[in-house]
Amino acid sequence: MPETDTKNLFKEFPSVVTTEWVNAINKDLKGADFDSKMVWKTSEGFNLNPFYREEDILNLKYTKSENNILPVVRGYNTVNNNWDICQEINVINIVEANKFAVDALKNGADSISFVFNEDNNIKQYALQKLLKDISIENQKLRFNTSSDIVLLFNNIKKEYLNRKLNFKKANIVFNYDPICNFTISGNSKVLIKSNLLKHYELLKEVTDNYQNIKIISINANYFADAGCLLTQEIAYSIAIASEYLSIFSELGIEIKKIANQITFNYGIGSNYFLEIAKLRAARVLWSKLLEAYIPNNSEIIQMIIHSITTSWNKSIYDKYNNVLRQTTEAMSSIIGGTQSLTICPFDFKSESDFSNRISRNIQIILKEEAHLDKVADIAGGSYYIENITDNLIKKSWELFLEIEDKGGYIKAFKDGFIQKQIKKVQEQRCLSIANQKEVILGVNRYINVTEKFINEVKNNNMKHP
Repeated sequence: MPETDTKNLFKEFPSVVTTEWVNAINKDLKGADFDSKMVWKTSEGFNLNPFYREEDILNLKYTKSENNILPVVRGYNTVNNNWDICQEINVINIVEANKFAVDALKNGADSISFVFNEDNNIKQYALQKLLKDISIENQKLRFNTSSDIVLLFNNIKKEYLNRKLNFKKANIVFNYDPICNFTISGNSKVLIKSNLLKHYELLKEVTDNYQNIKIISINANYFADAGCLLTQEIAYSIAIASEYLSIFSELGIEIKKIANQITFNYGIGSNYFLEIAKLRAARVLWSKLLEAYIPNNSEIIQMIIHSITTSWNKSIYDKYNNVLRQTTEAMSSIIGGTQSLTICPFDFKSESDFSNRISRNIQIILKEEAHLDKVADIAGGSYYIENITDNLIKKSWELFLEIEDKGGYIKAFKDGFIQKQIKKVQEQRCLSIANQKEVILGVNRYINVTEKFINEVKNNNMKHP
């Protein structure tokens, strides 16, 4: 179409001012109150309007930033939005876990996350069997254990040496998170500095020699699985990160090296747009935290985000509804800019071939058919999502500062502040679900009463504060 025709076309459709939209809505409401009917009063502590316009983002400074430019609200990708499809495997039987891992990698998984439930699973002979037929020199691996991480690290290192491979090329994430373990167990001994000191040498060795090995993880997904608010999940994770930066820097490790070691695990629920905005807001707060520790720093230290579909909103009985929830949850995390994603089996970790295949295939379809990996920051510029992001940034930062004023996350937890907040939200959400104010199909509405519960959750390793 010629340029002159385009200009004439715009003249045919003059802009409409906001008041005209509001007047049109009020007319359709026929006297009903606009705020009570149309404004969403979120549980996060802020309100969302039924529509937003360009004027609503003009004063939002984050919208003016570009991809991979501080404060990195738009993510680190500048060309595409690719992410790793991660298959989680509960290591109960070594041989079966290995077989499952090899099969998953052949059928679409980009990385494997091994979850150890028994101490003997990390011994050298067991590890050798677990990694059999896996090209570990080219493979991204995650190891989740509350056992001796130093022993696990050394045994993996031995496996590389036994195979005559260069361990410096290893791409491994260790889920070492004593603060979240403290949150789960309430055992303050795990936070004594003398206990952390034994991991100092390991952390120093890794930061000095291995670029793609990450030791410290922050399991914010535990808070999501406990039914926490999104603002709480963000604020708690940033507060825990602040503790690690402080503790290990006091032990003599450079702040930048510690920051590059941290990975964040976020739970993703079915609040579609807010979950997209959550990951965007978390990146901004991570950059704000680093700015406080490293003033005038222009170097971008990535917030490495791994997303995991939450268990809070899943149905045990009407389990096939979970597939739909997991699909939208996966979309939220991908559009929000996650670097890797685990979709938990819809039937609660039964480890069946079918449920795990579905977990992978949801992501494969979102890549190969929905093409969500093709555009960097799909949500950028969305009036609605940008406003949600801004609200989450403000509310989460306020809570983070409140925790800092109480002496930091560890002290706030020991004093009961964190537990009281979590308990209050849990009680409110459970009441909302019981009263059907918060609807979960298959749980509190349209329940399939004919479906019988099969004991498939016996190996569920989800933890709750």
